[in-house]
Amino acid sequence: MCWCPKTSEHACGWPPKTVRALLAVITVLLVLSGQIALVIYLCEAEKYSEAISVCGMMAAQLSAVIGWYFGSSRDVASAPSDVESPLEEERDAQRSRKRK
Repeated sequence: MCWCPKTSEHACGWPPKTVRALLAVITVLLVLSGQIALVIYLCEAEKYSEAISVCGMMAAQLSAVIGWYFGSSRDVASAPSDVESPLEEERDAQRSRKRK
């Protein structure tokens, strides 16, 4: 038996992008908790260079997850617009001059 409503367009009837946000938060929390425990263990064993390496890995993994989350969520504000940039206008003007 599924507790999710069958008529919903979104996962389990939740608001849009909720599953994506939950996956990002859960991933960050799991990775951080495991690596913080590893850093504490390494510091207690006086292996400071390894602990610093783990901190670098934490930063890289967090930036990848955060980049994926914000890079994959598109809003109306970031949608392409019909307004041309000045560079596109200049390029179009140069092309029209070449045709003449």
